[in-house]
Amino acid sequence: MDQRTLVLIKPDGVNRRMVGQIITAIESRGLSIKHLALTKLSTAQAESLYCEHKGKWHFSRNIKHITSGPVVIIQVDGNDAINRCRSLIESHREANKDVINLPRNLVHATSDESKADHELASLICN
Repeated sequence: MDQRTLVLIKPDGVNRRMVGQIITAIESRGLSIKHLALTKLSTAQAESLYCEHKGKWHFSRNIKHITSGPVVIIQVDGNDAINRCRSLIESHREANKDVINLPRNLVHATSDESKADHELASLICN
């Protein structure tokens, strides 16, 4: 089933120069990049991205982190794109666990179709 999803490389991932590695991993799996942008998220964009976590203890920490520097916004399209991107991110996290010694994730991948639509709409003006 063809899907579209969001992959977001967070400020730590950008600062650690992992952008090319992640893009290569996406494309090598036969998925297509339909939008790619380097930007700094506003507080409003970050709050929209993390709206499901509003009121939870980690909400303000997530907002502060995601707005702390540039992020790379990637719209990925392809067959079963959501599950394939989440699997890719998890395998990347596992493969680099000795290098990535941080209490936060470096990359975000949308978990389902309704969230993908919401997240893409809040971050990409199509």
